[in-house]
Amino acid sequence: MTFAGAGPDTFNRWPVASDQGPRHLGPRPDPVAFLLLVIAGACGLATYLVSGFPVGQSFVAEGTVVTGQDLMAILVTHGTPTDTVTRIGLLVTTVGGGALVLLAIATLLPITHKPLGGVALMIGLGGVASAVWLLAQASAVLGSPASALLSGNRLGWYLMAASALIGLVGAFKALGD
Repeated sequence: MTFAGAGPDTFNRWPVASDQGPRHLGPRPDPVAFLLLVIAGACGLATYLVSGFPVGQSFVAEGTVVTGQDLMAILVTHGTPTDTVTRIGLLVTTVGGGALVLLAIATLLPITHKPLGGVALMIGLGGVASAVWLLAQASAVLGSPASALLSGNRLGWYLMAASALIGLVGAFKALGD
């Protein structure tokens, strides 16, 4: 095919030189969202397993630093609504971490990632609410002040907050794809 006004050296060429590259039609995998969501999910799952929640004077295990699993067992013995909300917050972080890992694997598929990003956004917002709740209610739930949660050698709350914040960034990345 030749074009009007084209010389002999332009036979079978596109009329625009920049239009000769490969075309990417349809959805593609998103490795950046995958990486962010896997890290967030791993942090959420580690919250349940890593020791990092300081228990104060109002509990039997006074002066110890417990894992999320141990904290769940301690909170079951108390029946207050504050303890129940804290248990739900720990479950949201842990189960949400597992869900973020599964969503991360799904972002490697060549599908539309907007629904996955929406689910990850809801999980991330639930994680933010859990982290803020635990920080605000630290003295009532743990029997120790919030500053004990924020000390550098206690990873429990930091993993919870990292799971939420990195999960939000990964959700926005999946939504923006």
